[in-house]
Amino acid sequence: MEAEQPVRTPYIVFADVQVRYTEEMQGLRGVSLSIYKGDFVFLLGETGAGKSTLLKCLTREVRYTGGKVLLHGRNIDTYKDRDIPYLRRDMGIVPQDSSLLPNKNVFENVAYAMRAAGHTKNAVLKKVPEILDKCQLGNKVKCFPNELSGGEKQRVAIARALINTPPLLLADEPTANLNYESGIEIMDLLKSFNQRGMTVLVATHDMPIVQKMGRRIVRLKNGLLLSDEAPAFAVIEREGVAADV
Repeated sequence: MEAEQPVRTPYIVFADVQVRYTEEMQGLRGVSLSIYKGDFVFLLGETGAGKSTLLKCLTREVRYTGGKVLLHGRNIDTYKDRDIPYLRRDMGIVPQDSSLLPNKNVFENVAYAMRAAGHTKNAVLKKVPEILDKCQLGNKVKCFPNELSGGEKQRVAIARALINTPPLLLADEPTANLNYESGIEIMDLLKSFNQRGMTVLVATHDMPIVQKMGRRIVRLKNGLLLSDEAPAFAVIEREGVAADV
C-alpha cells in the first residue's frame, strides 16, 4: 500500500477575489487561485485582463473589495497601512516601467534599495557586485540608465528587486518593449532564481515567450480566470533535457 503524500500548504491563496473600482468597472470578478512555494507562474492575458491587479492585491497597492488574499496564511487585508513597507520587504517587485533613478548609476540604483532596507555600507559593497554579476551586469556598474539598452534596464530592475533576497518575486510585464531574444534572456534570468527556490509570478501578454518557457500558465480575461494550466514538463533548452516542473 502506497504511503499517503503529505498535504502541501499553499504559499499564496486568492479566494474569490473581487476588485470593484466603480459600479460599472471591475478589475477582478471572483478569482480563486493557489500558489505554492517554488512555483513559477505566468499570469497571461491582454491589457485589462486583471493580471496587474492580481499582483497589486498581493502588494496592497490595490485593496480588494470582496474575497480574500492570503500570504503565509495571513489575510493581506489585516495589515495596517504602516506595516505595508514590511510586508513588501519579503517581495521583489519588478514594475512594468523599470523606474530607475536617472541620476544614479547601476551600482547606486541597486545599492539604494539595499540601504533603504537598513543594510550597512559594508554589506552593500559586498552584495551589490554579486547580484550584478548574477544579472550579467558586472561590466555596467558605472553606467547611468540613459546609457543602457531596454534589456539592461530590466536587468537592473530585477537586480534591485532581488538584492534583499526575497522569497517571492512579482514581475509586471518584464519583457514589454523588448525583442524576443532579450525577452528570453530576462525569463532565463528569472528561471535561474526560481531554480534556487524563489517563487516567481510574472504578469505578461507575451505568448511566444510564455510557450517557450514551459511553466504554469494562469489565463485571465476581463477579470475572470479562464484556465490554470500546469504543463507535464518544462524543457530546459540549453541543456536539451527535460525536468519536472
